[in-house]
Amino acid sequence: NVMRHSSFLRISWFSLISKTSLTYPLFTLAMFIGIGGGICAGISYIEADTDYVDMFTEGTSVKHHYRATKNAGYATNSLTILITAPQGIEDAATFRSITALEQAIDAAPLTRSLIGPVKILTEVDRALAVDKPTWKPSFEGYDRSAFAQLILTADLSSNDDLRDALSLDHKYAQLTIFTDNLSSQEIRRFADELSTLATETLGPAGKAEVTGTSLLWANMDNHLLVSQSNVLVSVILPLAGIMLILVRSLPLLIVGLTVNLLPVGIILGLMGWMGVKINIATILIGGITMGIAVDDTIHFLWQFRAEIMRGKLFTSALADTYQHTGTAIFITTLLL
Repeated sequence: NVMRHSSFLRISWFSLISKTSLTYPLFTLAMFIGIGGGICAGISYIEADTDYVDMFTEGTSVKHHYRATKNAGYATNSLTILITAPQGIEDAATFRSITALEQAIDAAPLTRSLIGPVKILTEVDRALAVDKPTWKPSFEGYDRSAFAQLILTADLSSNDDLRDALSLDHKYAQLTIFTDNLSSQEIRRFADELSTLATETLGPAGKAEVTGTSLLWANMDNHLLVSQSNVLVSVILPLAGIMLILVRSLPLLIVGLTVNLLPVGIILGLMGWMGVKINIATILIGGITMGIAVDDTIHFLWQFRAEIMRGKLFTSALADTYQHTGTAIFITTLLL
């Protein structure tokens, strides 16, 4: 019974092929190219983006903590703008430029809150005001000496907040912008908006650079597509050399590489059509898919070449190759 069952599997594999692709080769090839090409076309729509919170399902502690923080009214993400002010922040033009920048960022839709030197010094100025009911944060009439005295007063207080936002020589300032949780693409877009806003607002008074840990992680996503391509190339080139040595046939090499790349193309194409993003988790898919495909391809081509070397014709060699490797390849691929 075992022998009859094994024989049935061996015969059925080739009978399936002979009744389809060998009977209608041009139709099979056209259908293969049409379906495969249509799916692989989705690769052009692949984007790199990561939302780390969405990686965790409902009920996990990560999801719970993020939601609790957001519901409490606090931010869960931050970006930093480093400002270089050669004239020092006490320079009147520089101080007013940074004031305008802080106000513009504070009014941005994605900004939950902001900490910067001007906002801290505004509180100091309010505390020193004689007529607090009529006080307004305008700094009208303030010159360099007035701003310097304001900074000195803040330095002499027991509050160290200003030291976190302003260097000792007053030539470097830091703005910390707090936001809700954002995906990598949203962080990059917001960072670009902040960079443009800082350049336009500061003008010649200073230079600004947007940075922060969240932007670092977001920029890593930008390199994932390049990394995916580099990984595939670094696998394909050695694979082509090894397969050429094994099969010693350029046509078989081309067929083998096509068969190995097609599963990767289909997976990435489906991801593109379905809107599944490339991120630090899904970046592994290409390499895994290639690893599964290459084992079967080498087994099949090696056996097919051996059958041809024995003097068999194409159809007979193909039938014996399926009989020898078909069931094994199917089962191992299914398990993988």
